[in-house]
Amino acid sequence: MERDSGFHDDLLQSYSETELVRRVIGSSSLAPGISLLSSNFLAKHYKPDEVEDMIDATDRLPTGHSRSNTKRIIRNGPDAYCVIDRIPGRRLEGLWTHIS
Repeated sequence: MERDSGFHDDLLQSYSETELVRRVIGSSSLAPGISLLSSNFLAKHYKPDEVEDMIDATDRLPTGHSRSNTKRIIRNGPDAYCVIDRIPGRRLEGLWTHIS
């Protein structure tokens, strides 16, 4: 059962970083490090120094694969979260072997 984090898509850019982290932590987990914010957005947990590599790797996905757009990056001490579009289909982890 999904917990209702009270997240409102239209307020994504106006949430403070503290409030957004609270909402990420209060959201249902789809997998380790992946929180379901709403039917449209996910938040993925990273170490702060991994965020730029993740964005670069996503940009290198082969043509024809759906790409999540990064909507917001939040750095919170030893943690970072990327809020991205939720796109139906195969998980990115299954595509890593096809990225050059």
